[in-house]
Amino acid sequence: MTILNHKANSAAARRRMRPHPQPAATIHDRAASPAVDLGRTARRLRESQNLTLADVAHRANISSAMLSRLETGRVSPSLETIVALSAALGVVLVAPPEVPSERTAALRIAIDRTFADPAFVADAK
Repeated sequence: MTILNHKANSAAARRRMRPHPQPAATIHDRAASPAVDLGRTARRLRESQNLTLADVAHRANISSAMLSRLETGRVSPSLETIVALSAALGVVLVAPPEVPSERTAALRIAIDRTFADPAFVADAK
């Protein structure tokens, strides 16, 4: 009995010493994510057409569970799933506007400054 208690105590001690995993994203981060926006839009469209999860999932050739996770923002769908879902809901898929990365934005600022520099303009002539 003592050996079993010792093993149980060491397993419990190891669990206590493990760091707790950090969530991948905070609630605030997830609320602003494109996956959550897509899911909310899909649910709104589905409900406005009085369709069930099963109806849309069958049309999109995905499982009802996958559609549920997509609608709640728990998964980020593949491009193929997004295309299939838009067809299942009867909507036209439009590419989102380009969101420049920080590096792209910094590069654009540097280019603008270079062209605005009078010395650069004088050298170009």
